[in-house]
Amino acid sequence: MRIDHVVGDTAAKQKWLRPDKRQSEALGPVSDKSVTTSTTDTTRNIILSIITIVAFIIVTICIITFILIITFPLAQALLITIFFTTIAVIDFIDIIVRIMVMVMVTIIIIIIIITAIVIIVLIVVIITAILVVMISVAFIIISSSTVILSNLHLTRQAYPQPNELPGQGGVPTRPRSLDRARRPVDSMGLHRRSSSPLLVGIGVVLLWQTWQSQQHVFLAERAQPRLERTGVVPDCQGREKESQLCRRNMFMVLAAGAGQAESAQAASPKTILVAGATGQTGRRIIERLAKMGDVSVIGGVRDTAKAEKELGKSSIAIRGAMVDEVKAVDTKGVSLKPLDVTKDSVDKLAETLVGCNALIIATGFVPSNPFAMGAEAHAVDNLGTKALVDAAKKSGVSKIVLVSSILTNGRAWGQENSPGFQVTNAFGNVLDEKLEAEKYLRASGIDYTIVRPGGLKSAAPETNLLLGIHEFVGKEDTLNSGEVSRDLVADVSIAAVFDGKASNKVVEIIEDDKAKSLSQSEWFVL
Repeated sequence: MRIDHVVGDTAAKQKWLRPDKRQSEALGPVSDKSVTTSTTDTTRNIILSIITIVAFIIVTICIITFILIITFPLAQALLITIFFTTIAVIDFIDIIVRIMVMVMVTIIIIIIIITAIVIIVLIVVIITAILVVMISVAFIIISSSTVILSNLHLTRQAYPQPNELPGQGGVPTRPRSLDRARRPVDSMGLHRRSSSPLLVGIGVVLLWQTWQSQQHVFLAERAQPRLERTGVVPDCQGREKESQLCRRNMFMVLAAGAGQAESAQAASPKTILVAGATGQTGRRIIERLAKMGDVSVIGGVRDTAKAEKELGKSSIAIRGAMVDEVKAVDTKGVSLKPLDVTKDSVDKLAETLVGCNALIIATGFVPSNPFAMGAEAHAVDNLGTKALVDAAKKSGVSKIVLVSSILTNGRAWGQENSPGFQVTNAFGNVLDEKLEAEKYLRASGIDYTIVRPGGLKSAAPETNLLLGIHEFVGKEDTLNSGEVSRDLVADVSIAAVFDGKASNKVVEIIEDDKAKSLSQSEWFVL
């Protein structure tokens, strides 16, 4: 073969494969739009072919299935089973979805309720805090105002105006008994010194405390009629001027009667401990005991250093809206020992009481926190007294004198709804707590005397120009009102230590000008 023939052949093939340039130019250039249209048509044809094939398959399957259902009953049953199973599964899924929705809705509702409760609690707490702050501010304002008025009153008494002095052309002053008679008296027989602001300030607190007193069931058959008042004891005027020997001999006569003072002195207690010595009644007791000479006096206090300062100076005591002047006490001859009835154990209290022959309990809770009065009264007037009784038994104390209150047993003799019982017991159920302590002391086996005074006042006993000074001494469960000076309570408590007739007895005392006169040796002849 010749080379030129091969070359010519190749050129001819290329010419056939590629259009002539001139022919392409004659036909014109190929546009992009034509190419795109051709591609789209091709794609559409492919999709239509696929759809046709799928439809054919589905129709074929349906025809075959129909034939099988008609021809074979088993296939028919299987298809029906599949159908109902599918429906059941769909229903189950629907139920699950509904339950989940209900759970979610319930959770949302609970969250909303909890949020609302939290908001309400926060609002209540805020309102309570505001009320507490307002009550505290009211107490401070009332107390400050009362102190100012009290100081003005004391200044007026110390520096009277010229026209108020008798014998200088002025109007003579009226007897104190007349002024006392014109002062308003509350349900307990106490002369009020601006008690209305106090009742306004803590009225809400007293309401929730009062309902606790209704928890006890009153039995009518247990009520006892009120007994007759038995007598009045004239007090010795000018007791500050008495010598130590005179005071000592007076209690010796009380203990043994006339003509037996020497034997009574030999058997009388030598060491007496007073629990609650810094209280307004306790300080009067230790002061009187210290003046008796041959009696060792121990004052039980929480803090000895602080108590020594408090006893040695005068002050103004503020209890709510009540203001009392507290006089300094001569602590010479008084030994102070630490004693806390709310914190000390019985063993520790017993160590303090070692060597003591007699114990005078003049403790009592002082209302401070209006929301904790019940706990404080229970701790001091109930558990604290019981702890002292146990400690006294353990240390060998032979005599206990307990300063309590009238109406402690008011429920038993029909005084549960009396104003005096309701008002006093509203302060932490203090009368119920004192009654429990009294019962515990009675069952202890120790020689006891329970002194139940009426409403306590710090002022000296009132002097009537005709009858003099009197204090009423009554039997148990006889008095439901009245007041008495703390000085007289101290005298009766000391007399109960030395007078053998006071053994295992309960006496109630108030001041009363109308009762008949008794000598001091008849105080405990009931």
